[in-house]
Amino acid sequence: MDRFSFFFAFYGLLLGLAVAELLSGFARLVRARALRKLEARTTLAALFPFLAICATWIDAFGRFENVSLDFAGLWGPIVTGTAYFLAATVIFPTDEQEFERLGDYFAQRQRFIAAMLLVAETCVNISFIDYYAYSFHQRPAAFWLVLVPFNLTINAIFIGLLVTNPRRATALLLAAQVALFALIYWSRGWLTAFAERQFGGP
Repeated sequence: MDRFSFFFAFYGLLLGLAVAELLSGFARLVRARALRKLEARTTLAALFPFLAICATWIDAFGRFENVSLDFAGLWGPIVTGTAYFLAATVIFPTDEQEFERLGDYFAQRQRFIAAMLLVAETCVNISFIDYYAYSFHQRPAAFWLVLVPFNLTINAIFIGLLVTNPRRATALLLAAQVALFALIYWSRGWLTAFAERQFGGP
């Protein structure tokens, strides 16, 4: 097994544990026949990390070919996977009695979930600093028209989730995150390619 395969297996395990937590929480709702109790915020709060984890896995495959197998190289992926896992563990309750009050349950944990997702996103951004530097110098259209707006918007939404709690505002912020990740990652690289075709690139 080469170095990248070893890293990717480990990173995939961390991210896979987070996905397993999300799916297990949803399965508990199904077993308890409580799907009708599932409200918009909890649904979106589960869907967004699922998409973000998949996106992180997709990005890792193309960006970490030369990762070093030490703490200097792995701290970012380790913290990212850990933060996603911690967020995923609290989105759905483990006690079936909590299914009757999913809205209140989520509201009490919203800031923790948002904080963990923000930590994960920050670590991803730090891990990709070399790619951002390359894009700044070699692909300015992609950098200024896609990478910068995307990251600023995602982080602004996370901050919004940290400081606001009203049901409708939270649902709208989560829906915006889901839509943004679905748009960017539906076909990998299509938006940066479009920006470069329209506004210049290498």
